Amino acid sequence: MVRAVSNDDVVVHPPAEPKKTWRLIVLAVVLVGLVVLGKVTGLTDHLTVPKIRAFMSELGVLGFLLFLVVFCVGELVHIPGLVFMLAAVVAYGSVGGGVAGFVGGVISVTFTFVLVRRVGGQPLGEIKWPIMRKVMELLGERPIAVVTVLRMVFAFSPVLNYALGMSSVRLREYIIGSFIGLIPWAVGCALATGVGARVVGARGGLTPLSPTAACRTAARPPTGTAGRTRRAAASSPSPRRWARRPAPRGRPARRPARWA
Repeated sequence: MVRAVSNDDVVVHPPAEPKKTWRLIVLAVVLVGLVVLGKVTGLTDHLTVPKIRAFMSELGVLGFLLFLVVFCVGELVHIPGLVFMLAAVVAYGSVGGGVAGFVGGVISVTFTFVLVRRVGGQPLGEIKWPIMRKVMELLGERPIAVVTVLRMVFAFSPVLNYALGMSSVRLREYIIGSFIGLIPWAVGCALATGVGARVVGARGGLTPLSPTAACRTAARPPTGTAGRTRRAAASSPSPRRWARRPAPRGRPARRPARWA
């Protein structure tokens, strides 16, 4: 006998959500691949404070734009963000370099956040682990305060950027919290590096340049010993020109005296 089934007895299950494991795998491959690429190509060893300071001072405004791009790439390949802040202060001085390093820091951590969010999604917002669940609830209640405190403690930590990118925090709250949390790091770096740069400059070392001065320096002809040597070489006649010059008219050419 076939039992009749009414509509009330039929249970309709919602379609299962597609698994997000593949997104996490792609994210892990991308992040690990970038770190390995930076090590293999020597990028992490090449981007040092003197080299970053050199192109920032020589290229002027273009150097600052290149600095922002390199800062974003360096954050992905795990180059400490303080390296870029130090280079900015040494290149532009305490005030200009502090502002440049601060702006670059906010842009770099935001770039990492957006990349992780686009590729990996927000899996931490759906996690069931009790401890992480409490952290996510606190992050949902006071997102700006939590991001600010974490940024003050961990600064440019790539792991922090990854975790916040996969959490439920919104981009606007993340930017505001990072903006506030990086202010102490920028001020401290500017003060410490500014004092050190002045001491080195007083001893004949590096001297901080403002962005405007960097633009003028890039177009200025060489000065100092090297510049004087080049100008003297360009203005002085060559030995061949002296040898080919004929004797003045009316004056016989000197001949070597003959000894008796």
